[in-house]
Parts: sequence; C-alpha cells; structure tokens
Amino acid sequence: MAEATGLQIFSAILATAGTAQAFEASKQQKKSAKKSKKAQEKANRLERGRADLQKARERRRAIAQQRIQQAQIISSAQASGVAGSSASLGAQSALSTDVASNIGFAQSQSAAQAGIFGARQGAADAIFSGRQSVAQNSFNQSLIGFAGEFGKGGKLENFFSSPSTPEKN
Repeated sequence: MAEATGLQIFSAILATAGTAQAFEASKQQKKSAKKSKKAQEKANRLERGRADLQKARERRRAIAQQRIQQAQIISSAQASGVAGSSASLGAQSALSTDVASNIGFAQSQSAAQAGIFGARQGAADAIFSGRQSVAQNSFNQSLIGFAGEFGKGGKLENFFSSPSTPEKN
C-alpha cells in the first residue's frame, strides 16, 4: 500500500469536514423551510379569520339596514293609509330580495377567497417541498463527491495513493 502524503490526508479531512458541513446546512435549510411553511399557514389562518369577521360584520350591517328600511316603508304606508296595499308589500319584498341577493354575493366572494387561500397554501406547501428536496439533493451531492474522492477505483488505499508517485510493490 502506498503511503499517504500530508496533502492527501489533509484533502481527506477537508472532504470529511465538507460533508459534515453540507449535512448541517441541509438540516438548517429543512428547518428554515418548515418555519416558512408554518408562518405561511399562520398568515393564511389570520387572513381567513379577518375576512370571515369582515363578512359577518357586513351581513349584520345589511340586515340591520334592511330592518330600518322595512320599518320606514311600513311607517310611510300606514301614514298614507295604504299599509296592506300591493305597493307596500311589493316594496318590502323587493327590499328583502335585494338584501338576500347582496348576502348571497358576499358569501360567494367569501367562498372564492377561501379558494384563493387554499391555492396560496398549496403553493407554500410546494415551495416547502421543493426547498426540502434541494437541501437533500445538496447533501447527497456532497456525500457522492466525498465517496467518489474516497473510493477511487473502489479501493480505500487508492485514496491515499498519488498518481504522480508510483506504488511500491
């Protein structure tokens, strides 16, 4: 077996340290990707909650406004002496239909927004998965490079032999 030179031993130590550092970097990258994913999930939950509160507030406001307008219609109809007329009842019905339509539209907007949040989360999940794959691939490449340097020709002693120095028989 050929004797290892100081440079070859130093190269082996550097390759080992590089592989260890690549492993640690891979772990850190995975950890960062997980934190990023959790932060995105939290932001989506908060935004969804805010949107839900806003929609509920708008619904309550629309219903309260409808009740006020309906009371005004009834009061005006009674003051005019046409309280049970088709005009009064038609105005009340139109008002109810308009409010129901507005609430239905707001709910469809809310459903669309929920779809958007879901798509954002899907994108964040895909980015997370991609970052984990990149980290793993980076580590694997370092390990393969180390193994390639270490194993030259499949023999451990070849790592320590120098191509410029003939082997002793």
